[in-house]
Amino acid sequence: MTSQTHNTVIAAMIERREFVGWQGLSRTLSPDALFGLGVDTVWGEQKLGSEFLRARSHVLEMEGYYRPTVYAREGAVVMFDGMNPQLAPPWNVLQAEFGAPDSALDWSYDGIALAEAELIFASRGITVFLNTANGFVVFVSLFEPTTVDHYVRHLRIERSRRRGRRATP
Repeated sequence: MTSQTHNTVIAAMIERREFVGWQGLSRTLSPDALFGLGVDTVWGEQKLGSEFLRARSHVLEMEGYYRPTVYAREGAVVMFDGMNPQLAPPWNVLQAEFGAPDSALDWSYDGIALAEAELIFASRGITVFLNTANGFVVFVSLFEPTTVDHYVRHLRIERSRRRGRRATP
């Protein structure tokens, strides 16, 4: 499979939210090749992972996700992250295909602690953040296949902030 064909397949899987057979992003995939946009001054910056490594970030317009965001370093996509993905097929089908995660970490959403609900399939380049009360996929993060340690240190997004609360002076 040529690099261009591989990029087209990855882009289609992300756009359709169809991750059966997902094997991760390519190491050299550019934002232009994947989403048709170059990194410019409009892109923001966010620190990822426990090592707080800088990545350029850009919110995309894409159906089936809330605030889908691409993250890039040195001109290559390092991660795609989307909230409330309308998965096709649903999570239970993907879970059966993926099997046991490489690791399951705690995370919190809107002040609610979710034990072992960040399901890291590092070797396949995907992490699924579940609401364990109802099995709903709250976020999906896509990246190059890696180790759990690399994901945690270089890519993991801090999600423990509470939404809808204002800091008091």
